[in-house]
Amino acid sequence: MKITAFIFTYTNVAPLLPACIRALRRNPGSGNTLDIVALDDANAPLGEDTVALLVKDGVAVVQTKTNRRGNLRGFAIANEIAGLMFSESADSEIVIGMDPDTLIPNVEALVKPLVDDPEAGMAGHDMQTPHGVCLGQAYAVRRATMGYIASKLAGMDGAAVEFAVDYLSLRLTWPANFMWIDFVFSALANQHAPVLVNKYAWTTWKHFGEERDPGEVMRNNAVVLLGNPNVRGLIESKDRMAACAKMLLNAADEPKAERPVLAGGAKPVVVLGASIDTNAAANLAAVLASQPGVTCEYLLFDGTCHEIVVDEAMNALAHWRKLKWRITQATFPVWCNVSVSNAWRAGMMIPYLEEAGYDWRVVAVDAPLADDGKLISRWDAESAKADADAVALPVSRTAIPVAKAADAAATQQAVVADYRAKLGALVAAHPQKLRVLQAADLADQSAMAALFDWIGLPAAGRRNELVGAAINARAS
Repeated sequence: MKITAFIFTYTNVAPLLPACIRALRRNPGSGNTLDIVALDDANAPLGEDTVALLVKDGVAVVQTKTNRRGNLRGFAIANEIAGLMFSESADSEIVIGMDPDTLIPNVEALVKPLVDDPEAGMAGHDMQTPHGVCLGQAYAVRRATMGYIASKLAGMDGAAVEFAVDYLSLRLTWPANFMWIDFVFSALANQHAPVLVNKYAWTTWKHFGEERDPGEVMRNNAVVLLGNPNVRGLIESKDRMAACAKMLLNAADEPKAERPVLAGGAKPVVVLGASIDTNAAANLAAVLASQPGVTCEYLLFDGTCHEIVVDEAMNALAHWRKLKWRITQATFPVWCNVSVSNAWRAGMMIPYLEEAGYDWRVVAVDAPLADDGKLISRWDAESAKADADAVALPVSRTAIPVAKAADAAATQQAVVADYRAKLGALVAAHPQKLRVLQAADLADQSAMAALFDWIGLPAAGRRNELVGAAINARAS
């Protein structure tokens, strides 16, 4: 059986494509042949070098002309893509639509619902409840059904069309220009043939707090989502997701790894990561979270407000109780929480950690004093997207350790000064327990190997290839 997979591409997804394509080719199924087509956005196209590499690799590149309205929304783009998925898949029995930040390590399992049920026209997954909507990260459509969808769309007046879809126990009716194409395709496919939902195994890879073996995740699922739904703290993270995708694919072809686990009754080493630079905090969390033997949470309880109760000690106790509950769930030898608020909370947690018998470390990612102005300028730019009255801070609406000043600039400077004072006090009081890194260290494999040794992370199975992949384009 011939299958054609269509990847919806645009200008900055090039880092994701090698792993996306490699995953598709991993298991097309016995007797199946697979063609791959990149449907590229002509309004924000891939670079010429990327297109040349794709063509050399046997991937066809076809441009769409219509405005995609952000994320493949609207009648016009649905009409164009449906027509291309039909016309560019001659001799195929099944077509696949997918995002570039999705891995399909088992195409055979993805299309199996349509193979097993010759009457069905479309198969996919729904993150919430199955109401016949195949969400756009990955879905399979019988080519005859795609032909029906294309012909129906071609005969419609987009300005007048409304689509009604049953979703989350609601009847949704939207003008065609506001409907995502996966909803449009699902609604029209259902007129032609049954739509099957959640008939194959799929999962979302958690970039933070993930405790599953990556090889098992890849071997046991037809679809693995890396970037949608969006992962908090992974803004502009195509390079980071690409590195993670490569790691998952490598793990899929390795024997099952023996991941270090806690012995019965043992306690993990607790690592508190801190930085007032949100990009650096996210990069530190990603480096730690990528390593076997580590559970790393990111921005855990970051919004717990210091201003709810005037008594700081009471706030610290409330925060510790939440933190302790999560630490006691740990199954790996190292448990981490990287948080902007750790910049001022870490010192408060140390007495509680010691009283409870935990070995602990604090890792701070600092910036030179000369960079403070640049950091504050970025906070201003980021907070401009928030409420007009919001004070620009490291994380929007995050609890802060200082009283708000009369103007935003004074508050920002007070936050920075408070952080530096508390960091200096921690270094003086616990020189063997605290390590201060620079942002550049997070991309240095030797520096990270030394950090892993220092926190007690077992050397076996470390994922060194994930060190150096920036989580955010602005991280440096």
